Parts: sequence; structure tokens; C-alpha cells
Amino acid sequence: MKKELFFVLGARDPECAEIANVLEANNVPYGIAMVERGKFYNHGTNTHFGSLSSRKGPERVQTFNAYQASSIRTVIPLKGDNTPDRVSVVLVECGMDVSSSHILRGYDFIRVDHHHPGDPGYELGPENYFEGSSIGQVCNLLGIEPSTRQRIIAAADHCLAAAYGGMCKGVDPEELLRTRVEIKCFHRNTTETKIVADIHNAAEAIKQSKRITLFGEELADFMDFNVMSSIPELTEASALLGIGILKGAYIRDIDHYKYGIFSRNADVIQGWMSRTATGSLNLKNIYGSPSRGYAGGYRSTHFGSTEQ
Repeated sequence: MKKELFFVLGARDPECAEIANVLEANNVPYGIAMVERGKFYNHGTNTHFGSLSSRKGPERVQTFNAYQASSIRTVIPLKGDNTPDRVSVVLVECGMDVSSSHILRGYDFIRVDHHHPGDPGYELGPENYFEGSSIGQVCNLLGIEPSTRQRIIAAADHCLAAAYGGMCKGVDPEELLRTRVEIKCFHRNTTETKIVADIHNAAEAIKQSKRITLFGEELADFMDFNVMSSIPELTEASALLGIGILKGAYIRDIDHYKYGIFSRNADVIQGWMSRTATGSLNLKNIYGSPSRGYAGGYRSTHFGSTEQ
């Protein structure tokens, strides 16, 4: 007997929102991964950062704790019995905390993800962007033919810089930009004029920025988080220009610095992850995907002391 699928969605972002649209349009059972407020972990590791928040109670997982969910909030319920012999659980960019794993004990799991080694889409590059993206994996599981808009969302989420570089078959870079601006306006409740102006200003900042040569590529240096935080849309502008960037930011919720790199060059990303991040930057909880063009990591604000 073919098992019914129950999807569990992770942190909110444009791709995950479109996945929810697909599930709702086809009346597919799904829920949202939840976590107790104040818990912050990182990218599938068991490292607890701690939190500055005093809020309590369940909330939707964020990227910090998406793989440490403690409960599931059902949106579209299963039609019959939800026993393991008739249901498979599809985890979309999320996972359960060890202490809460009993909630899904006995169920078969299907992983939909592209963030970590071993994920179905992790090693897939721009030439297989749809199969690599989470929305592509969901559509393929359900046997659904994607729309042009969904292909654009898939390319943007899986490998944005490559998509703007014309490396994703069937995705027009100009249409990609229009769709990205439209989505940003919707999710941020702002205007197209504001988004376009931010992208233009970020592009000018990149053109005028200091450069650092890393593993043979010249990258724009925005590792000063005081500067970076004042320039929205740097990643978008970087992808549009085809100029790689180094970024830094202070994440208040976890009282850590976050550093990252964006580049179309997989060798540069791999070099940063294996040498720069672990060496001169002394980062922990390093994550990224060379084939997708990004990487990042964290460092305590109490640099030199024991990590939390």
C-alpha cells in the first residue's frame, strides 16, 4: 500500500512560502516545525548558542533552530489514521530535537533539503537547480509540473548568483529580477521603488568597495558588520553583478558574529570553508555548499573564550 505523505515545513522564506502554496493548492497534508522560544541552535548541529530573548512558548522555527524542532503545528490534517504503517513524514528543511524525536518515532522519513552534506540537493549545481532545490524536490515527490514562477523561485533559492549569470536553463535573468523584486515587496510590505533603489545602492557600494583576493578571486569586502548592516540587498547586488562578496553581521538574538561568502566559484567557497573560516576567522558551526555558491560560520562575541 502506498503511504500518504505528511509534510513538515521549516523556517519561513520565499521558497518555503511557495511550497506551502503548492501543498494547499493540492490539499496535501502538512504542518509547521515549531520550537520553544529562546532556543537557538545552528544548522543541524547540537550546539546551543543561548539566547537574549525572554519570550516563552512555541513559535515557528528559524534558520538558527530549524533542525531542533520540538513540536509540529498541523495546517492541513491527514484524512485518516496517522499511524506509521500508512504515513511517511517529509521533513522540508527541518528536523526534530533529540528530546522530541519520540513524536515521530516509527515513521518513515523523506528528507527534502539542500543545505547539508548528504541532503538530496546538496551537491547539485546550477545545471540541476530544480532537482536540487527544495521546491523542486517537493514538486517531484508529488508529480506536479512546476510553473515558470516556481522554477524561478527554485533557481533563486538554490543558486542565486548562477541564476543571474544565465547558468540555470529556462530561467531568464531579467525575469528573475522582476520576480525577486515582486516577492520582496510582498513579504516585506514595501514598494518596488524602495527595493530597486536598495539594489542599485548596494551595487554602487560593491563597485566602490575594498577588494580582497582569496584563492585567486577578487572579492568585495563587507566584513565590517557596522558597514554591512547599513546596506540592504548586498547579496542580491552581488549576484546581479557577478562580483563575489565577503560579509559580516552581528546576530543579536544569539550574541554572535556571523561571517559569510558568496561567489559563483565553487573552489573559492570550498577554500574559504576549509581554510579561511577555520583559520584566520576562527569560526564555529561552519556551513555552506560550494556547488550553490555560499558559505558561512559563527564566532562568539567573547572571542578567545570558550564557545557557548
